[in-house]
Amino acid sequence: MKNILIDISGKIENAYVDPIKEMRMMCTNKTNKYLRKILNDETSDDSNYNLIRDMSLASKIDFERILFLLRKLKKDFTIKK
Repeated sequence: MKNILIDISGKIENAYVDPIKEMRMMCTNKTNKYLRKILNDETSDDSNYNLIRDMSLASKIDFERILFLLRKLKKDFTIKK
């Protein structure tokens, strides 16, 4: 899948944008800490999975797929900038 990048001049280019890297760049240290806590809490084996159940109902995506994606996000997001 190609991502489209539009610079401030309005010029459109085909470019790959890493969404995880973009998220890390946008987050303050405090936001990063909160996001990691949410991901840890919601993807741990003893979680009640409220976030994942809500996401599954809203998006019609399989529970296991969402859990997999959130665990991947947690892993990728915790890598330093």
